[in-house]
Amino acid sequence: MSYIDNLKIDGNYENNTVIRSNYVIKEYKNIANLITEITALQMLRNDHLHVPKVLNVNYQSRIVTFSRIKGRKLNNFSNNITPEFLKSFVDFLEKIHMHVSEGIGYIGQAQIMNWQFFLENKINIRLSSMNKILVNVDSIKPFLYSRLRGVQNMEKIGLLHYDLKPANILVNRRGGFVGLLDFDKAFSGDPILDYAKFSWRTLNMDEEKIEMLLQVLAPIYGNPDQLKKDIYFYVVVHCIGALSYYSDFQDDRYFKIAQNALSTLTRITDNRGIQWR
Repeated sequence: MSYIDNLKIDGNYENNTVIRSNYVIKEYKNIANLITEITALQMLRNDHLHVPKVLNVNYQSRIVTFSRIKGRKLNNFSNNITPEFLKSFVDFLEKIHMHVSEGIGYIGQAQIMNWQFFLENKINIRLSSMNKILVNVDSIKPFLYSRLRGVQNMEKIGLLHYDLKPANILVNRRGGFVGLLDFDKAFSGDPILDYAKFSWRTLNMDEEKIEMLLQVLAPIYGNPDQLKKDIYFYVVVHCIGALSYYSDFQDDRYFKIAQNALSTLTRITDNRGIQWR
């Protein structure tokens, strides 16, 4: 039994978190996630952004103490997302995206390679894993490979949060955006991946809210129609990742997310052939 087992915890699928009045203690399942989070926060340390600060690191026990930042998790406010919220959120996220890490992949594990090659390799590994729990997985390949050709000329690689679900987004009492938590999946890649994860996990693929997001993003990324196609393609990539994760670990707590991922994937790709075994 670890030290953290004796404390009141707010757990997720991979880490355990103890919340105190002025600090947070996080115990990591693996050292790679610990290194990813503290490296990402180190990159942001001079940006005056509302993100946790690293106070202490115990590599042997895989435990990190962070400052606790004020705010409420978005969970209870996600139905009230406004254009003003999205403007503040995008401005904040773009400051994070400005940071460039050498290589592509999880921070601390990034490799120097072509983005399209990296993405295609990642997709193929995940599809192979999905075959254990789903039938007709290969039927999605034409959709994926046709879209992959569209990302080969991507110019911007930045630091991504990569897990923009409501539990990681902080708001104030009025529901206004405040800051972000949990950088243990921080990633170096195409910033549109962040907006795709946000569209899926936080906006719940709500067309009206996604249109609001596109209007905020258009001055930064250009053509809203192309941007929407890119976001939806990356939503499918995230859904494949969720299904692969469930296939590999068979964690019942994750099954609802896996179900949602399959439903979202089949709707976007108009492919009803992929089903549970």
